[in-house]
Amino acid sequence: MTRAHLSPALRAGTLILAAALVSTSAASAPAKQGAARMTLLQPLTLTYDSDLAFGRLHTDNGHGSGTVTVKPGPTPTRTAVNAHITPGGAFGPAITTVRGEPGRLYRVTLPSGVKAAPGAHPVGAFTVWSALRGDVTTSGVGQIGPDGKDTIRIGGTVTLPPGTKVQIFHAEPAITVSYE
Repeated sequence: MTRAHLSPALRAGTLILAAALVSTSAASAPAKQGAARMTLLQPLTLTYDSDLAFGRLHTDNGHGSGTVTVKPGPTPTRTAVNAHITPGGAFGPAITTVRGEPGRLYRVTLPSGVKAAPGAHPVGAFTVWSALRGDVTTSGVGQIGPDGKDTIRIGGTVTLPPGTKVQIFHAEPAITVSYE
């Protein structure tokens, strides 16, 4: 099979002819009318205020893994199963301030899990509390208040292996927020 070669001048002429045919067919198409509407929203901004803090914890050998759960509600709570909570370490939910268009709904997306520090222990079973809408764990939908902001609190559960030494544990759950 042989390949045909066109001179540069012939190639340029062919391109011009093809462009003319395309523009002629576009120009001869009947005009259509339509309408569009656009709403400009204030951008969403996030201010990360604090980590998810589990406090000062440890586990015993021979009792299996231990878990500590922080619930973010209006009054945060903490529970432990097969883990010991010791004095000297504060606990509380991760807190993020969301700013944007007053009255607009937004969606919070959480990772499936993160690692607690120190020790890279797994953290999951996240729960979300919105200052304006309360528990939004199931829906993931918060709302920007009339002042242009909302505060979300994120709780979760850390799992510690047997024999974990006394340490203060925390995690930074990375969230994504977008308008609904």
